[in-house]
Amino acid sequence: MIRSTKKAALTACLIIAAAGISSATTYLLSRSSDPARHGVVEVAFGKPTKMARLKYTVMYDKKPFPDAVLLYYDNGVYAILSKGENHYGTYVIDGGFDNPSYTAHYISLPSVDWNGKSVYHRLRFDTKAGTFAQQLTNPDDANVPLQKGTFTVANNSIVDPTQLTWDTAQSLGQ
Repeated sequence: MIRSTKKAALTACLIIAAAGISSATTYLLSRSSDPARHGVVEVAFGKPTKMARLKYTVMYDKKPFPDAVLLYYDNGVYAILSKGENHYGTYVIDGGFDNPSYTAHYISLPSVDWNGKSVYHRLRFDTKAGTFAQQLTNPDDANVPLQKGTFTVANNSIVDPTQLTWDTAQSLGQ
């Protein structure tokens, strides 16, 4: 569990993110009984589990970032970083990282990356081939084409991804 001073600082980051500022943090879902904190949802990163390095070969033209690092946490929270994006959200995996194939469902928290809205991604991973296919559902664009690429999975040791930038994250898992 996050210490109270760190928790307060992380909560402030979520409020900043909701205001549309690019720095964001996520917290363990809870409802505050403090009237001064009504309207704040807290979500904390769980324990780091896995990390996926994504290399897009077919991209969405509005997000032309070929490389990304996706960090997974045991409570279903994720962070993704690329040259042009840095946001957080929740995920559920149907299957597992060691299965021949698995599907991951992601809902991003509202962020400046998505015009202050949430978007939904479904990625189907073929572990044997090392490939993935990604479908994005974006309320601002009903015609997002299927994206594709390759991936690798490694262990994630990053406890606090809010401290990462693309410059510090791009070498993770290599």
